[in-house]
Amino acid sequence: MKIGKKVAVSSQRSATLVAAFCLLLSATFYSFFSCNHKTDKQPGGTISGKLSNAKNITISLELVREHDDLPLDSVKTDSDGKFSLPNKADHLDYYILRTDPKQVLYLVLKGGENLNITGDAANMINTGEAKGSEENELVGEINSYEKHVRDSLNTIYSRTRDNDKALADSLFRSIWNPYYFRTMRSFAKEFIAKHPKSVIALTATKFLDQQRDLAIYTSLDSSLTAAYPKFLYVQQFHIKVDRMKLLPVGSMAPDINLPSPEGKKIALSSLRGKVVLLDFWASWCGPCRQENPHLTELYKAFHSKGFEIYSVSLDDDKNGWKDAIAMDHLNWIHVSDLKRWESEAAKTYYVEDIPNMILIDKEGKIIAKELSGNDLASKIDEALH
Repeated sequence: MKIGKKVAVSSQRSATLVAAFCLLLSATFYSFFSCNHKTDKQPGGTISGKLSNAKNITISLELVREHDDLPLDSVKTDSDGKFSLPNKADHLDYYILRTDPKQVLYLVLKGGENLNITGDAANMINTGEAKGSEENELVGEINSYEKHVRDSLNTIYSRTRDNDKALADSLFRSIWNPYYFRTMRSFAKEFIAKHPKSVIALTATKFLDQQRDLAIYTSLDSSLTAAYPKFLYVQQFHIKVDRMKLLPVGSMAPDINLPSPEGKKIALSSLRGKVVLLDFWASWCGPCRQENPHLTELYKAFHSKGFEIYSVSLDDDKNGWKDAIAMDHLNWIHVSDLKRWESEAAKTYYVEDIPNMILIDKEGKIIAKELSGNDLASKIDEALH
């Protein structure tokens, strides 16, 4: 998210708002502010359905917001789990249908639709489905296809693991995991080609290869920007595509050579032979601090296999920087020139928001950008093997 050079924004929540529709992906989301792209649709329509495990519970409709989602309406289900709510959307945006604090179904609404909701109220993330609008049915198409691929591979993995765990793990890394990415990439390319003016195509881009599919990203950016110039999620995608062109995946990562908290200079290039996560952050950046526990988990899981994190802080207070490292237990490489947004490293990598992470392979080439959650873990695992 381009934010000038004074405010840090979360790279967690925005990714979720686009990727939440992909079944079995539980990552948190990058921050996106509210969208105000008006459409020719007027408020109206209903959101109704029948859910299992939903006797006399409260169903709420909420508009997705940066920090606290905005409640719009709620209703009690009847003894059969039936409910009906007015569709209060008056512009294209992302909404939540919530059955309890942890069970949600993400919806794309623009007003005027009549949606029929089905699923298990106790497991909406995996079972919830919306019929009645093209956008939400396209979400279902992506979810169904990915679920089929994952379930098929999981079944084979489980059967093999029962007999030989080592073999199952080896086959997963060498055959099944690559098969999943190839299959979903092929599906995504076909899906985007069929629906180049649908905002749901943004969801499918998570399965593309940034190095090989830049032309698809560029074409989709052009079509969506023309169709939805004021829709903020499209604006964010446009910024992402611009960044991909500046330092494209496949290019050599420019070197950085900055001092550690102890004053010793450490060059990024000195880590050749390792898979490196280049992490731009700051102690004063709340979203960065929220991301740190996840990075700690990744470091514990992959460090012994040849993975390293090279964190560049955009701090200007050395004590605050050092305190954050200690408080968050960040036991990897840290460097900074303490110039905040004037950091040469940030300028070199066109960093205009944090947290901002770039994955670099053993040869020093950029292999992925704009990653988080399960996608980041999968890319690290793939690069190490």
